[in-house]
Amino acid sequence: NFGINELSSRSIPLSLYKYLYLNVKRTYIGYFFEGLAKYFESNLRPILVNIRFRRSWYRIKQFELAYEELINNILKYSAAKIICLTINLPSKRVEKQLPGSYNRVKKWNALLTEKYGNSQRISIIRTDEFNENLTPDGVHFNSKGHHKLCNRLLEIIGF
Repeated sequence: NFGINELSSRSIPLSLYKYLYLNVKRTYIGYFFEGLAKYFESNLRPILVNIRFRRSWYRIKQFELAYEELINNILKYSAAKIICLTINLPSKRVEKQLPGSYNRVKKWNALLTEKYGNSQRISIIRTDEFNENLTPDGVHFNSKGHHKLCNRLLEIIGF
């Protein structure tokens, strides 16, 4: 499962994120510092993203290699037809909080389409070309977006 989480610009390194949001703190002091860090991170997010030079948790080449490994393993070990979705382009609201994400996702979607768009066994659904009104939170589809995606999937499958 590869997507927006890996390619979005990030305000803090992945290791710090895992510590703050995934580790359990067992002391009151730990909870205090965790809360303080989360407060500053959420309120200073765009500034922190720029301080980190708009880096994502995964470089686009690293992301590409992992994606390629997945696709190659499916092609090698099965006769399945593969349907790949591009990543929804982040909205202006998301881009304001995580600057640089829009261009990185756009670059990845173009790379994915260029690399696998002419394959016999791989179909690409360009969700980045769907209307922005289908992603009310700036990333995830609403019911109309899911309906449009479902119709595209059924079209590819042949229903």
